[in-house]
Amino acid sequence: MRWILGAITVVCLFGSLSRLTPNIMWNDPTYFFRQNKSGYLKFSNTFRGTYLLMIGSVSLLLFLLSFFMTIPLTDGSLFLIFLMCVLVGRLALEWKWRRLKE
Repeated sequence: MRWILGAITVVCLFGSLSRLTPNIMWNDPTYFFRQNKSGYLKFSNTFRGTYLLMIGSVSLLLFLLSFFMTIPLTDGSLFLIFLMCVLVGRLALEWKWRRLKE
């Protein structure tokens, strides 16, 4: 389980770099289908960077905590929780963008 938490931490902390560089396209293929490309790019990079920073911080805390106590999660359930968090983040991004656009 520690290697999954470590991998999630590294991926999320690397993905949170998009918060520092909001005008560079990082990992959003829907950018090409947007009408307001520059506005969406800055908004999505900042939102996704903040969200991934939060997920990375929580997984780093769990990773460090796993050295001191047993966390009752299997590898599969931990990976499914991570995928659900990413999906919820993606849906929240679309919802906030549409609300901001109106």
